[in-house]
Parts: sequence; C-alpha cells; structure tokens
Amino acid sequence: MIKNFAVLIVLLMSVAAFSGDTLGVAKIDGLVCPFCANNLKKKLDAISWIHSVSIQIDDGLANFTIKAGEYPNISEIKKAIKTGGFSPGKVRLTVQGSVKKSKKSVYFVFSKNFELIIDPNKQRRQLLKEKNIGSAIIHIEGIANTVSGKTHILIEKYHLAKGVTKE
Repeated sequence: MIKNFAVLIVLLMSVAAFSGDTLGVAKIDGLVCPFCANNLKKKLDAISWIHSVSIQIDDGLANFTIKAGEYPNISEIKKAIKTGGFSPGKVRLTVQGSVKKSKKSVYFVFSKNFELIIDPNKQRRQLLKEKNIGSAIIHIEGIANTVSGKTHILIEKYHLAKGVTKE
C-alpha cells in the first residue's frame, strides 16, 4: 500500500513537472487518523495561495498545488501543520521555469507562478554549466523553505526540456 502511494506521488510530481503546474508535498509526522487528517486539510485549505490539498494518512504527506500567480510561503504550511498538532517535515516543490542571474549573483527560477531563490549546491553548479541555460525551460524538484519572506529551493534533481525554450 505504501509503495502504491509513493508511486502515485512520483507520477503526480512528474505530471506536474511536464504540465507546468507547481506541486508541493509536505511531510507530516504524527498523522494517524482520518479525523485528524480532515482537520489538517481544512487548515491547509485556508492558506490563501493553496489551490488544492490531499492528505495521505499512511504516508504522512500533504500534497498540494499552488494557485496560478500566487507566491508560496512555506512557513505558512509548517505553521498550519504545527497548529494542527503535528510535526512538519520537509516540504518539496516541483516547478517549471527558467534561470536568471540577478545583480547580486543569486539565481532564480521563474515560473508562471513565482520566483524562487536557488540555494547553492552541486545540482545548482551543474545546472549553471548547461548550455543555453538562459533560454531553456527547466523542471526542478527540491526542498523548499521560506526565509525572510523569500522562498528558497535546494535542487534535488532537474532536467531541461529538450527543444523547448521560453518565449
């Protein structure tokens, strides 16, 4: 059963990556009953930038999509999980966009919905070495966090959409 949910989540994230939707998955520690899951879903649904939420009790996960044009504040999700009586774990996002260098040499992913600061790591260094990175459409999956009102992502994996460039 758990393997089936894991496969479903991977498939949903893949579909989101190719469709351009922004999908998130938040880990929830301590979630065990449907009543509690329903209450937590209501708390997450109340967050203004969340479009939809589904809770996977067995896996302790909240899957969510972000409304078009909205900026995600990961701290809000973690706060809702805490006020629901649970411990929030990592929050992962799947986004599509392109990379741009700012004047401060910080790189952003621009999606149709928002921009993220890409935190330094091995995957970011590899991404920045890609040819035509400024015009490529990129699919990124990574761990997200909000710091001082800005959402950061630590890339876990990425790929460039072959033959597709931004307009």
